[in-house]
Amino acid sequence: MYLLDTHTLLWALFDENSLSENVKKIILDDNDIFVSIASLWELP
Repeated sequence: MYLLDTHTLLWALFDENSLSENVKKIILDDNDIFVSIASLWELP
């Protein structure tokens, strides 16, 4: 189980090259990925 912070979420969605190979593997593998509702408040 992983909780993504806002930056990681945005990079995963829009700028995958900013993520390390390890993080890409974690996100793309069959893991439980969560995002906090607070991330919505942090978006511009």
